[in-house]
Amino acid sequence: MRRNDGIALIFVLWVMVLLSGIALEMAFRGHLRVQETAATAQTTKAFFLARAGVEKSIADLANEAGTVEEQQLLRDDAESVDVNATLGEGTYTLYAGMDEDGAPVYGMEDESSKLNINVVEATVLDKLPEMESGLAEAIVAIRGQEPFRDLKDLLQIEGIDAITLYGEDQNENGLLDANENDGDQSWPPDNADGWLDGGLSRYLTTWSASLDLSAEGNARVDLTQDDAETITQEIKDVSQQQADSIVARRESGGFSSVLDLLEVELVEMTQEQPQEGDRRREKQEQPAPQENEKPSQGKKDEKKDEKKDEQKASSGKGNAKEGGKEEKPGQNAEGEEPKDSEKSKEQPKAVAKGTGQKAFDESAVRKIADLATISKEDVRKGLININTAPYEVLACLPGMDETLAEAIVRERDTRAGGFTTVIDLLDVNGMSVDKLKQCYEMMTARSDVFKVRSYGVIDGGAVCVGVGAVIDRSDETIHVLHWQEYE
Repeated sequence: MRRNDGIALIFVLWVMVLLSGIALEMAFRGHLRVQETAATAQTTKAFFLARAGVEKSIADLANEAGTVEEQQLLRDDAESVDVNATLGEGTYTLYAGMDEDGAPVYGMEDESSKLNINVVEATVLDKLPEMESGLAEAIVAIRGQEPFRDLKDLLQIEGIDAITLYGEDQNENGLLDANENDGDQSWPPDNADGWLDGGLSRYLTTWSASLDLSAEGNARVDLTQDDAETITQEIKDVSQQQADSIVARRESGGFSSVLDLLEVELVEMTQEQPQEGDRRREKQEQPAPQENEKPSQGKKDEKKDEKKDEQKASSGKGNAKEGGKEEKPGQNAEGEEPKDSEKSKEQPKAVAKGTGQKAFDESAVRKIADLATISKEDVRKGLININTAPYEVLACLPGMDETLAEAIVRERDTRAGGFTTVIDLLDVNGMSVDKLKQCYEMMTARSDVFKVRSYGVIDGGAVCVGVGAVIDRSDETIHVLHWQEYE
C-alpha cells in the first residue's frame, strides 16, 4: 500500500514539474510576444515618423513657388530643419547622400542633378567615368523599344550587374552602413575607405523633369511660334523691330537654341505694293472668247442666265426703297463683304528686308534668354540642373570637359543663391558662347522632381526605419512616382 502511495507521489511530482515547465514556457512565450508587440509598435511608430518626413517634403514642394531663390532656401535650411526633426515620441531625418568628404548631406536629392537614361544621347552617357565601352549604345538601343521605368531595368543589359549599378550601396539607402565599410568581411564588397561608392546610380535617373519656366516662375515666350506682338508684350526689353526680326529668322532658318538670338539679323518691315505688270499678267491669263467660234447650246444657256441676272440686278436697284438690297461700296451684288483672299490681293504685303546688322548683342541676349524657349513642351524631361549636378555629370555635356565643369562648380559655390539662369554660365572662366550653345538646351537652373530618403528614429536610435520616395510636382498635382522601404 505504501509502495503504491510512493509511486503516486512520484507521479504527481512529475506532473507538477511538467505543468510548471509548460507554465514557464507559456510565460516565456507571452513575454516574447509582449516584447515583439512592443517592438512592432516601436517599428510602426518609426515607420510613420519616416513617412511624416516624406509628407513634410511634399508640403514644402507644394508651398514653394519653384523659383531658383526658393529652391536654394530649401537646400540651405535642410541641415537645420530636416535633421532630427522632433515629432511625437521620436524624430525623423532626411538624407540626400554623402559629399566627397564622406559627410552626410541632408534634405531632398534633386533628380535633375543626374543624366536621364531615357533622354540623353549615347555620346553623353559614354563620357561617365564608370561607363564601360558599349554600354551607352546598349542603353539607347533598349530604350528605343521601351523607356526605362527604373534604374533596375539596366540590369537586363549584359555588362551591368548590381555592383556596377549600385556599387557599395546595395540597399540604395544612400548611407554608409557598417557592412559597406568593412572590406570583404561581409556583402557587399567595399574598399573600407569611409566613403560610399554608389556606382552608376550616383549619376543616372529615369525621373528628372522641369517645368519650362523662367527664374521668376513665369511661362516663357516660344521663339518658334509666338507672333511679334506676343514677344514684345511678354519681353519688355525686345523692341517691335527686334520681334519682327525673330519672326523673320524662324521663317528663313529657324532656331535650334535660344542662343541663336545672337545670329538674328535685324530687319526692316516694308509694304510691298502689287506691281502693274502682275495685274496685266493676271488679265492676260484669263482666256478670251474666239470671235469666229459659234457658241454651243450650253453657252447659249449661260448667256440667257446672264441676261436674267442683269434684269434682276437692275430691278433690285430700281426697287431699293421697296425692299431690294442696294449694292454698297466694298460689297458684291449680294451685299456680302469680299473674301479674305480678295482683300489680300488689294492690300499691300509686309516684307522683311535685312539690314546687315545683328538684332541682339551678347548683353541683350543675357537679359532675355531666360524669358524665351524653343520647346513646345510645358514639361521638359532630362534637363540638367546646373545648381545641383556634380562636375562628373556636367563634364558629360556637349562642349564641356572636366576642367570647365569643375570651374562651374567653383563659381556656383561663390554665389549665395547659385546660378539664377543658365545664361549666367557665361560668367564662368573658360566658358564661351560657342561652348554654351552646344549644351544650352540640355540645362536648367530649377527642378521639379526630387528623391526623399526619410528615416524615423525611436528611443534615441534603438529603432530606425527608412523609406524613400520620388516626388514629382511638374504636374497640376504633386504625386509620388516611386516608393521604397529600406532594409
